[in-house]
Amino acid sequence: MDKNEKIAVAIGAAVLVVLALLLFAIREYTRSNDDNDVVPETDTFITDDNRTVDVHENVSAYDVNNAEVKVEEDKKLFYLKLDNDIITIYKENGDFYDYARIDTKSVPEEVLGELKMGMEITGEDSLYEFLQGYAD
Repeated sequence: MDKNEKIAVAIGAAVLVVLALLLFAIREYTRSNDDNDVVPETDTFITDDNRTVDVHENVSAYDVNNAEVKVEEDKKLFYLKLDNDIITIYKENGDFYDYARIDTKSVPEEVLGELKMGMEITGEDSLYEFLQGYAD
């Protein structure tokens, strides 16, 4: 292969590399713009102080971050189990969370039966509402 052929092959290879990089950049640009076009399921969210905010309003990053945390908290699962008149609260993964300070004499028999079998509660708010309902 003479010098001109080597130069032609090198230029051809360089053109292919540039085209590959260009195609990759276009694909990434298109993908990132597609993510911005996602339409949310709802146009409102709840802030940490329980205000309903429209996503089209000018909201602070604080409100958005706390709304995301609130959604995560609402998804947490807790299991309550009654054993020897003590209600133990476990996290979703089975780890100990806390003891409920409830006098079981104030809890209806139907609820005690559920607690003996193991009761599932979704969300910290729901857990605390349940506990407050039977608090001393």
